[in-house]
Amino acid sequence: MGFIKNNNNDEISIIAKLTTYGRQRLLAGDGIIKYFSVGDSDANYYTSLPLENGDIPAISGDINNNLSMLNNYKIKNKVIVNDIGNTKKMVEGTSNNININKNILPTTVINNTKVEDILINRDDFNTDKNVNLLYSLGLPITEADKTIFNTVNYDKGGYANTALNKINSDSTLLLAIDNDEYGEIIDGKSLEIIISRDSDSVNPFKIYGTFQKNLTPLNAHDKMVSEDTNNSRVFGDNVIFLFSDQIKKPNEDATKSWSNGHDKIKPYSINKRNLFNLVGNDINNIKMDECVGIAYLDKGIIAITHPTIIDDYSITGIPTTNVEVTLSSISTNVSQDIICIINRDEFNQSSNKTFNGDDVRISEIGIYDYKENLVAIAKTSEQFIINKNGLKIITVKLIV
Repeated sequence: MGFIKNNNNDEISIIAKLTTYGRQRLLAGDGIIKYFSVGDSDANYYTSLPLENGDIPAISGDINNNLSMLNNYKIKNKVIVNDIGNTKKMVEGTSNNININKNILPTTVINNTKVEDILINRDDFNTDKNVNLLYSLGLPITEADKTIFNTVNYDKGGYANTALNKINSDSTLLLAIDNDEYGEIIDGKSLEIIISRDSDSVNPFKIYGTFQKNLTPLNAHDKMVSEDTNNSRVFGDNVIFLFSDQIKKPNEDATKSWSNGHDKIKPYSINKRNLFNLVGNDINNIKMDECVGIAYLDKGIIAITHPTIIDDYSITGIPTTNVEVTLSSISTNVSQDIICIINRDEFNQSSNKTFNGDDVRISEIGIYDYKENLVAIAKTSEQFIINKNGLKIITVKLIV
């Protein structure tokens, strides 16, 4: 476990691992943090040499981003707080505040090896189990669904005269991204999907996600991850519609591209990212755009429905299709900062059998609930020193 020193106030921030008991109490909603202790179980005071970065024994493995440990861990030597002999001290009152932070993960480029492609015929009920997925994704499968997209106009509650018309398709190409390639949700506006044949790699379909043009300010679109209109909720809460220059340019304007502003900071308000027109309006010279599919941002599934792309994909006798997906995604961290203050003349006596009155060398911090049960334990990457005249502010971060 690493720690971060703040040069302004000598603050140390340490990530702790919850015990199994601690995880149970947090899930039950009654794991209130109240006390902390510090330990010097890794110190041999016969030597004046402290353990350095990477020398402290671990308390559990880290595979699969593991942030928990078993209940049976004990702090071998707890440092004594004061002359009374206490080994625990109350944490600061703000320690039970919960922090929720959204982290934008780095942009990732994924190729065929991490993207599974599935071609589904929605009428193949007898031999293709994947037709189940069309219902899961909210795509048109019933005759009533098809009518809404084929013959009912927008003012009557349908999509026949809208940019979403081509979502109704007998064939759907699903591109399923491996779960280990994105966080909780993909940022829809970051998507770039390139589909090409080996025989025609110089003219690929380049596909981008964007939002519907409406009264939402452009700077608000900059911060959006998924579409938030009623039209999108038919397909789920975390989706974005997809568009391609090779099918139709924005507003049928040859000078524009769906790639404008892609992968830029403030793509809409500053970099002229194009929003899509759901319906056309000849009086205002607004042309209806043409959606080529939908991306399901939490599922990591991209559904391509436009017949031109599907037909090119499904031509027999042509070499394998190449798929490349560029995306960034978001992961939410829920954490709790436990503030532990060591004042002057505190924690300077140890039960360590080698202790000789020297400055105490700390390598572990225990966190306890109001019943004094061990909730979490943190080990530092190296020993830090507590001297009698020093003041330490330790921030132990619980990631839950």
